[in-house]
Amino acid sequence: MERCVLIVSALEPSKDFVGFIDELLELHIGPVVIVDDGSGVKYRKVFRTLCFKENCTVLFHEENRGKGASIKTAIRWCISHFSDFMGVITVDCDGQHRPKDVKAVYDKLCSVPKDHLVLGVRTFAEETTPKLSRTGNRVASSVMRALYSIDLTDTQTGLRGFRRSMLDWLLMVKGDRYDYELNVLIEAKRESISFTLVPVDTVYFRGNIESHYRPFADSWRIGKIMARGLLRYFASSLTASALDLTLFIVLTKLIFSDLPLSSRILLGTLIARIFSSMLNYMINRRIVFSQDTRFYPTMLKFYTLWVCQLSVSYLCVLSLTAISGIDEVFIKMLVDGCLALFSYQVQLRWVFKNPKHTIRR
Repeated sequence: MERCVLIVSALEPSKDFVGFIDELLELHIGPVVIVDDGSGVKYRKVFRTLCFKENCTVLFHEENRGKGASIKTAIRWCISHFSDFMGVITVDCDGQHRPKDVKAVYDKLCSVPKDHLVLGVRTFAEETTPKLSRTGNRVASSVMRALYSIDLTDTQTGLRGFRRSMLDWLLMVKGDRYDYELNVLIEAKRESISFTLVPVDTVYFRGNIESHYRPFADSWRIGKIMARGLLRYFASSLTASALDLTLFIVLTKLIFSDLPLSSRILLGTLIARIFSSMLNYMINRRIVFSQDTRFYPTMLKFYTLWVCQLSVSYLCVLSLTAISGIDEVFIKMLVDGCLALFSYQVQLRWVFKNPKHTIRR
């Protein structure tokens, strides 16, 4: 039986915490590493009790540093003190993860390829999940699906299994609090690490009042992470659009000013879009979508989309300018802004889709 380290980040644990750790030890999966994330003197007796248990290590943070920081502290300890283990499983301290589900994640971790991350995912049935938690998870899942094409019903699960080969990568993922777990999912997809899902029970005690999730501070951190991919895309689009609009103005107002309206807009749109698209492709491929596959397949798809956008942009600007009489520059800004939102989804799901990333259910 392969040994796996169970990592538990704990902050002000409940009275059932010691019994829960005993149940984890009884699984005989491997040692348990607990990180007291600044619980304080009031809880020192609980952690001292655990220090004397066989195969149980307790590490201490003098002050609260966050769940992500605790997981990294435990991983560093595992790397420096254990030599014969195949991976780690992170487990929440509040009893939401039943020992049988921890064992199910362990069994799956032993059988999947080394480049797979195992997630214990909940279903959030209405009768077992507090309304606020259920709504929050649905919103988070919808946003992750829309902005990163990560299709998970449970993006906030803390029950996760990682092979040993992933530990150095986990230490490099940014974030020290609840934002860390979301960053792991996003960066895993960028690094072509696939997900294997294991259904687990949905467990909440007393309406989840023991959770240390801070609604405003942690939601703000998570919101920034979720929006980061889209913001990168818009930064890339704005950079390319600035070049595109500048060239369009120079071409239509100066170089081709004597030509008829239709010819002026066609030449201005075509030439400006050629140069701006080159810049946009390079930024999107390397920074926004971190694509490391072959150059030509993505470029072919990108310029197929580009031709479609160019055609729609030309027709819309021409027709709307002729109908409304509004200056073509303003019309172009409005049309291209709408097309940018559509283009993001097409690039995410088709042009720069990562073929190596899969989700096994």
